[in-house]
Amino acid sequence: MGMSKSKTKTTNAPWAPAQPYILKGLEQSSQVFDQQQPDLNKYGGEQRATYGRLSPGAEAGILGAQGLVNRTINGDYLNGNPYLDKMLEQTREDTTNAVNGQFSSAGRYGSGMHAGILAREIAKASDAARYQNYAAERQNQIGAIGQASGLMAGSQSLLNNAAELPWIGVGALNGNVRQASNGYGTTTTTQSQPWGQMLLGAAMGGLNAYASNPAAFSDRRMKTKIKLVRRDPDGLGWYDFAYKHSPNDMLHGVMADEVKALRPAAYVENFNGTGFDGVNYALLKEAA
Repeated sequence: MGMSKSKTKTTNAPWAPAQPYILKGLEQSSQVFDQQQPDLNKYGGEQRATYGRLSPGAEAGILGAQGLVNRTINGDYLNGNPYLDKMLEQTREDTTNAVNGQFSSAGRYGSGMHAGILAREIAKASDAARYQNYAAERQNQIGAIGQASGLMAGSQSLLNNAAELPWIGVGALNGNVRQASNGYGTTTTTQSQPWGQMLLGAAMGGLNAYASNPAAFSDRRMKTKIKLVRRDPDGLGWYDFAYKHSPNDMLHGVMADEVKALRPAAYVENFNGTGFDGVNYALLKEAA
């Protein structure tokens, strides 16, 4: 069977006394938005311009710092301290004087042991100085990288803020509108229902309510197992039949098309808005 569509429209509105205040609140939100939005756009543009000025320098710093790290890993700065040689010279002198003094007081200056210990102590002092210089140099370079990264992050935050500023007012206004209209509006629902189910419900409703409303479906198109029982003097036929939706339940009655032609006062066109015809049996009996 075909399909029937029905639409249901539901309108939900805020509590009537509150509506003027809701509208007033939305108007005030709109006024604040209109007043503040130009400034937010301006500040966003200024921060983008600031980022444009700072970003190249910060990026250059990052790249330069990375170069320092690479050169440090390769050992380029192990002997790059201009003061290291002077420090080592002073260290060798101090170590020599200390060792010479000890062997002189013992009367063994110039001995083989004297030469060996002197060489060992000078090497130990030099190694310690070089290692200290190496460790300090590495720490200095790592610190520079951290500072350069911080500069880059700061300039990036300017760009992020510049992108977000113009939307602060928009987000606030949209939030107020959503809050004010939450749960309110008009909803239209379209439902499709097979004709057979619709007619079944309508027909059964007409039959069950016969005592108070004797109008019922009597359209020949809805019936089956039609059998003529008798005809009135004016030619109106009375039939045994069953509705197509319930073919095992036999009933007795007339056909709407014959009632329309012979007793039009009892004819009901488009019964219940379904497109099928009916008959008012109370009027039909009166006309018999």
